Amino acid sequence: MPFFRFLSVVALVAYVSAGLLVLHHRRSSAPDGFTNEGPVSPDVQLTMQFALTSKNISGLHDTLMAISTPGNSAFRRWLSKDEVKSFVEPSAESLSAFHTFASKNGLVVESNSAHGDWVSVTMVAGQINALFGAQFARFSHRALDQPITRTLSISLPQELVGHVEAILPSTSFSLPRQSTDPLASVGKRTLVDKRPHPAASCNTSDPTGVLTPLCIQDIYGIPSTPACNKDNRLLIPVFNSKVPERDSLASFLTQFRPDMSPNTTFNLIQINNATNPNLTTIDPDVLEPDLDVQYTIGSEADVGEPIARQEISAKPKKLCNTFASLSARGISVLFASGDGGVRGVHDNPTQCNQTTFIPVFPSSCPWVITIGGTQGFSPEVATNFTGGGFSNLFPQPAYQKSAVNHYLKHHLPTSGTFNKTGRAYPDIAVQASDLAVFFANRLFTNGAGTSYSGPILGSMIALVNDRLLAAGKKPLGFLNPWLYHHQAAWTDITAGRNPGFTCPMSAVAFDAVEGWDPLTGLGTPMFDKLVQAAFENC
Repeated sequence: MPFFRFLSVVALVAYVSAGLLVLHHRRSSAPDGFTNEGPVSPDVQLTMQFALTSKNISGLHDTLMAISTPGNSAFRRWLSKDEVKSFVEPSAESLSAFHTFASKNGLVVESNSAHGDWVSVTMVAGQINALFGAQFARFSHRALDQPITRTLSISLPQELVGHVEAILPSTSFSLPRQSTDPLASVGKRTLVDKRPHPAASCNTSDPTGVLTPLCIQDIYGIPSTPACNKDNRLLIPVFNSKVPERDSLASFLTQFRPDMSPNTTFNLIQINNATNPNLTTIDPDVLEPDLDVQYTIGSEADVGEPIARQEISAKPKKLCNTFASLSARGISVLFASGDGGVRGVHDNPTQCNQTTFIPVFPSSCPWVITIGGTQGFSPEVATNFTGGGFSNLFPQPAYQKSAVNHYLKHHLPTSGTFNKTGRAYPDIAVQASDLAVFFANRLFTNGAGTSYSGPILGSMIALVNDRLLAAGKKPLGFLNPWLYHHQAAWTDITAGRNPGFTCPMSAVAFDAVEGWDPLTGLGTPMFDKLVQAAFENC
């Protein structure tokens, strides 16, 4: 036997000797569309991330509910970084267990989170497979530029059970976001710069309607005066190494916000070597960062601060708790409800007869504000693609029980299978159809999707926070208990169904009804009512 092969055998024996393995997660196959291209070479290096079990996550949840609930003596007394860390950091036992395991197997551990609950280890695939009972392989998909490395099963050495909550990458598969609508040139439509309140051209229920910043201001009563408090920040995560373009923002402001300087810009924090994408083709996933920034800054100035970073995925519970940590600091965390109606992130024709509804994450996390999509006005209606439903993982939080139980009692659909006791979403909704956006200095006018609602609502929240901070008050922070406490601040949306973008309206779905519903939540905002409610009980 050659000497190098003998060393490989010795190393393999060392890997296996780590101890008994306990199954952590398994899936029967890769999701539809993914092709297994074969195992990863044993000597290929992979950086694995481990989420260590937090010391007192239930204590964080209880505290967050107390400080975000109107009427509580601790209302809006948001926690400091150190106070959050005292709940989230791993226990001494978990740290000791992981570092002992790492030392025994010759692994170098690096901490890569502020609370010390995420650590990373770089090792070769052969060692990973042996230590964690995995079979890492390369999986391709037509929507991906290059294959991803994943395993269909992964285990934990017995000494790490109870100390490690999640391992990345492992069994999670995800794809870039896809646009619900094709992009069309502005040449097909006539845009009007000055409008009455609101102009007919703002009506996105009409085939010629186009949503612009002025339309949004008119529909929701948003003032044009900018936010001015420098302690007020709005952060936009931009995934997959794709960042917004400053030139396109300047063109957007020149066209739609002539009252603002076209030199208005944003701060860019680049993580993991994020760079601008190749602009030779029109890619909806590339366009979205531009829309986010343009509608954030186009709605009010000086609060746009995008963050460009590569995609992050994690087991729902661990990542959801990360959002709870942010919320406890007084940060409002917003997520779109998805663009597949009741059928996941995105629907397709093969799902139209499916009667089991598919909830999505992170929209179903109880510690985030989830936003559905609407279109038009007089009446404003739910879009057919607006995501909504009930989590299969997270139980229904106390703050929404009354509103959701009213829906289940009086408006339960006659067909469709879903978890009636799960966290229900969305919480609220905003316009999500036919938005005008500049990309590569070209104007497009009919992008659609609930993620486009995020910058609109985010801008409104930032403006409300600006008024609170100017009055010496605390920011809104985690909104949900407050939202459900002030239902009168929302315009109830009572029309629309969400079978998805590609499925017919006759397909099984939820209907928008009086009160909360799993399409538009409590409804859509009016700025003056938000401000009034924000100053109550604070």
